[in-house]
Amino acid sequence: MFILRDWPLVFRLGEIAIGSARLDRWTTVGDVHIDPGLDVDARAAAAAQLLSAVLASLRSSEALFFEGLPVTRPTYGLLAANNRRTNALTIQMGAAYDHQFIAFPPSFEEYLQQLGSRSRQSLKYSARKLDKDMDGQVQLVKFADAEGAIRFLTDAAAISRKTYQTKLLGLGIRDDSKARARLSQAAAKGWLRSYILYCKDTPAAFMLGFDYGGCYYYDDVGYDPDYAKWSVGSVLQIKVIEEIMGSQPRIEHFDFSTGFGQHKGRFGNEEQREVNLLVLRRTARNQVLASAYRCAEWFGSTVVSGLDRLGVKGWLKNLVRGRGRV
Repeated sequence: MFILRDWPLVFRLGEIAIGSARLDRWTTVGDVHIDPGLDVDARAAAAAQLLSAVLASLRSSEALFFEGLPVTRPTYGLLAANNRRTNALTIQMGAAYDHQFIAFPPSFEEYLQQLGSRSRQSLKYSARKLDKDMDGQVQLVKFADAEGAIRFLTDAAAISRKTYQTKLLGLGIRDDSKARARLSQAAAKGWLRSYILYCKDTPAAFMLGFDYGGCYYYDDVGYDPDYAKWSVGSVLQIKVIEEIMGSQPRIEHFDFSTGFGQHKGRFGNEEQREVNLLVLRRTARNQVLASAYRCAEWFGSTVVSGLDRLGVKGWLKNLVRGRGRV
């Protein structure tokens, strides 16, 4: 299923946005559905026919966006090669990554044992220090109903506004009518399952997620940079996992969403190689747009590599993120 989103194509220099082009993306997570009973060649032919028809129906300002497309699927083979059978012009958004999951063992203690001794000790230390410094006033709150959805958005947005992701990249949680409608609808269907970690009644970290079909789908996460020294993001993550594993009916898997992050690799125990692909009709306008985006990416990666060789990449990155919190 594809969902239409107003999602511009952003040109970046490292983590700084330097321009954008308007784009309406028909977005799907994973692959299009092709009859699994078909052999490999038949599935590839069916995927090519479907994509060709969909692309032909797009307006000039529209594109398809495959978020988390497994590299083992025929669809990826067609699109990655900019295959003319589909009239597709493909832009890979970032490098391929390992999509992280947790397959929950029978008990929380068994899960902790999978993390390794250093991770366990680090998590216990962070949780104890946070609890001590907050005078024992640390609370994980779950939000699952329509009323809770509104409170979650209010407090999560307050955290998100303080982060560099919002200030520099325009990302993060927003408390607006669209977000309220989305979460209220999810709550009505019994899917909403989101969390906020409060320290002395102040929201310090949040996790937006959904519970469906025996799997918890992590959607977005953030923490107040004022609480960074207590590793509140990690404390939130392990508390959420413990809460989920203790709930009924049992949830079997935790899906960390697309993209790879160090914290996802730390907590996950399964992975799948995926890419994010933006697919446009092969027109003159879109070829210029794709070339401009690739040039910006090449230039950005060249600058970043140069800064890394000079030994100032980490310093500059922290400076930029620090200014984004002001």
